[in-house]
Amino acid sequence: MNYAQKLYYAVSSWLRPDNFTLKEAIEQSVDEGLFSFPDLKYQIRALKQTLTLPAIERWLALTSVQPGTLEGKKILSLNAGNLPLVGVHDLIGITLTGADYNGKLSRKDPYLLPSFLSILQQEFPKIQFIWSESLSDFGGMKADALIYTGSEENRNEVNNLLKSMNIISDATPTLTRTTHFSVAWIQNRNQLTMEELTNAMLRYNGHGCRSVAMVVAPFGLKEIECHLADVIELFWMENPPHKPPVKALLYRYAYNRASGTNQIWMNNFLIEERMEKPEHPSVVQWFQGDESDLRTFLKKHRGGIQTVYTEDDKAGDELEGFITEPLSSSQVPPLWWKPDGVDTLEWLISNLEDIG
Repeated sequence: MNYAQKLYYAVSSWLRPDNFTLKEAIEQSVDEGLFSFPDLKYQIRALKQTLTLPAIERWLALTSVQPGTLEGKKILSLNAGNLPLVGVHDLIGITLTGADYNGKLSRKDPYLLPSFLSILQQEFPKIQFIWSESLSDFGGMKADALIYTGSEENRNEVNNLLKSMNIISDATPTLTRTTHFSVAWIQNRNQLTMEELTNAMLRYNGHGCRSVAMVVAPFGLKEIECHLADVIELFWMENPPHKPPVKALLYRYAYNRASGTNQIWMNNFLIEERMEKPEHPSVVQWFQGDESDLRTFLKKHRGGIQTVYTEDDKAGDELEGFITEPLSSSQVPPLWWKPDGVDTLEWLISNLEDIG
């Protein structure tokens, strides 16, 4: 088997229905209240759909990367835990380069990724797969590159800590992911669009940079309030909210009501009609406007936006440097998607291939 085939074999073994290690990891995550079972089930199905052999081969072809090029290099990946298995994309990318994977697991998601790592260890014996919830276990590793996913506010603090532990240096190439929301530009209100929009907004309780936190549409929230509320109610019936609302959200709802702001309050989630930078994962902004308004918003908040979605038949247009993507793909990204607009494979090769 070639490199891509070996990786696909590992993925298939991991996602098999009779893989009791993965089943146990899912059960632990649910029992400890880390994620809801519907969200875990959705993520596993999404990975089965996207982690195919043709997808792996296409990612390699798009980047012209030769698998195994970075054998012997050490990559440190600091994984977020805001949604289940958020680090699997980087893990696959690093594995394809042949570099050693060093994964700092989030305490919010400590079980799922190791169920895959243990299989990769067997299939790729030349690659070292090391993972831990504690940064101290990576002390002195002198990583050749760092992939950091987290908040912009904590980046300098994290870098200084890593340097003090001799994990990285000032010269270590660092790929930083700090975008935290996506935008939907919708132009009709049919049932399919409302269902896809609801999944894009509410899946994983709104967490994750691919989740929609701003909707721009030519119609106001009041015009589709009843229809959208019905769709959301059905979604919550099948995917109950995982966490109770924080008090700040209740205060915000009360403030909107007192000030006459149009809003929809649906089981721990708030959609409000205003156009501000989204700051809370359980709040979606809705703005009635046209493409000019959308472009203004994209220019102003470019640094925090991951993706701009639109109806599937309109996807592919360019808007202020963003190529619009299908709304239906919001929570099921292709393997070759670019977090923060950067291809992980290309970045690793371009930064490490010529380093001795």
